[in-house]
Amino acid sequence: MAYDADLARTLSQIGRLEQSVAKLAEIPRKIAEDVAPEINRLIQKQFSEGKDPYGRAWAPLKASTLKTGRKPPPLTDTRKMRDGTKVYVIRANYAGLRIVVGEPYGYFHQVGTKNMKARPILPQYGIPAAWKRALDESARRVVR
Repeated sequence: MAYDADLARTLSQIGRLEQSVAKLAEIPRKIAEDVAPEINRLIQKQFSEGKDPYGRAWAPLKASTLKTGRKPPPLTDTRKMRDGTKVYVIRANYAGLRIVVGEPYGYFHQVGTKNMKARPILPQYGIPAAWKRALDESARRVVR
C-alpha cells in the first residue's frame, strides 16, 4: 500500500482531536477539586453569620432558648452541625460535589418542623449567587 499523505494528516488530526476531548473530559473533575474548599468556606461563613446559602438570616432563637444561656446565631452552640458539614469531591467519577450535613437532625433544620422554623444550610432552589461566583471563578481558572 502506498503512502497517502492526506490520510496520514487526517489520522494525525483525529489523534489530536481525541487528546483534546480527553482533556475536556477532565474539566468537571478539576473544577470540583478547585471549588470544594471555597464552598466549604462559604458554608462556614453561613454558620458564623446565621444565614442560609442565599444570604437570608435564619429564624432567630426563641426567647425560651435564649433564657437557657444559648447565644446567636442558631446551629452553632455545640459546633457539631457546623464542624461536621463538609463539601467533598465525588470520588466515583470526580465530576461533582457531595455535601454532608454534620448531624442527622440537620434535615429538620433544613425543612423546618411544626415547632421549629427552617434554617436551611443547603440550597433549596437554584445555585446561590456566592456559590455561582465561586464556581464561575473556578471554571475560569481551570479552563485557563
